Amino acid sequence: MTVEDNLVLGAYRRKRTGEKNYLDQLDHIFALFPRLKERRKQATGTLSGGERQMLAVGRALMGKPQLLMLDESSLGPCTADRKGDLSYPSVRSEKRVSQLC
Repeated sequence: MTVEDNLVLGAYRRKRTGEKNYLDQLDHIFALFPRLKERRKQATGTLSGGERQMLAVGRALMGKPQLLMLDESSLGPCTADRKGDLSYPSVRSEKRVSQLC
């Protein structure tokens, strides 16, 4: 599966309930995690650990959750903003999602 396939899978519940714009979050996720947009057509098995974490958070956000629970979100490669990538703190600033970290 590709990165994009995985993100679309995150919106499955929304599609199943008949929501017409179930992919509306895709551009938003790519804005939060530009690295995922670069790797859109890449197989997920070839992603680095930090990219896989970004994908997991992006896939969760595709479902438009009211609450997102993250375990140790301040740890790991996603917080090292060395290459201009947005990190988990940027996800924390989302006004539409409550988070327990």
